[in-house]
Amino acid sequence: MSKKNGVILILYIDDLLVIRNHIVEIKRLKRQLENVFKMSSLGLLNMHLGVDFTHVGNCIFMNYKHYVMVVF
Repeated sequence: MSKKNGVILILYIDDLLVIRNHIVEIKRLKRQLENVFKMSSLGLLNMHLGVDFTHVGNCIFMNYKHYVMVVF
């Protein structure tokens, strides 16, 4: 699998994250999954497992402050 064609799927309990650099392919995959599973889209990732995600341009920044405050 090359970087150009790769997709990352992260499943945790009932949360599914789809990561890919091509929005058309993400939408195509979501439609395929919706044909099999009951799903709803929550939009861009903002927080997951206590980690904050910030989107700036083509970059995604992860901030563990909330996670660290809860754990410690």
